[in-house]
Amino acid sequence: LARRLSRTPVHGHAEHGQERDSIRTGGLRRRLRNTAARWALARADGVVVCAESVRQHIHKRTALPADELLCIPNGVDPPSHSAAGAETLRRKLGLSADSIVVGSVSRLVPVKDFGTAIELLEHGRAAAPDVHLVLVGGGPEEAALRARAETLGVAERVHLVGPQENIGDWLGLFDIYLNSSLSEALNMGLL
Repeated sequence: LARRLSRTPVHGHAEHGQERDSIRTGGLRRRLRNTAARWALARADGVVVCAESVRQHIHKRTALPADELLCIPNGVDPPSHSAAGAETLRRKLGLSADSIVVGSVSRLVPVKDFGTAIELLEHGRAAAPDVHLVLVGGGPEEAALRARAETLGVAERVHLVGPQENIGDWLGLFDIYLNSSLSEALNMGLL
């Protein structure tokens, strides 16, 4: 409708994931959403998806032919990093050389499900007392995640460091990269 009103000659649509679909709806509401998506996407001159999983999801959800959905996978430039940078971050966070660092680079939003990762720290406290969770990024879930860590008694092992520029050094700090998403097309942090 916006295209028609603005007299825009070409409309390309990019679909990046299925986050909306991780919200559990059913029945009439889901059918209406799928019909609206099918109607809107069929009117675009081209639909680009960021991963094969998104292509299949859109095809299944809207019955648009999969071969008409152009897949251009997400890509990133490899971030530069140094062992010294990761060691500086380890000291800054007060982590010992033996600490195990589980981390992720992400938006702090519900679909990323970092609350479950915090719960795992609490459950594994006795078996793995020196495991730390480092989350690089910001978002609306930050306060809730801090509160959850506090409630579970693991706040000293949960490090929410906010958005950062030197992503390579943060990735170099991680012993294990965490992807706890409920729905993910192609994880940019993992790439």
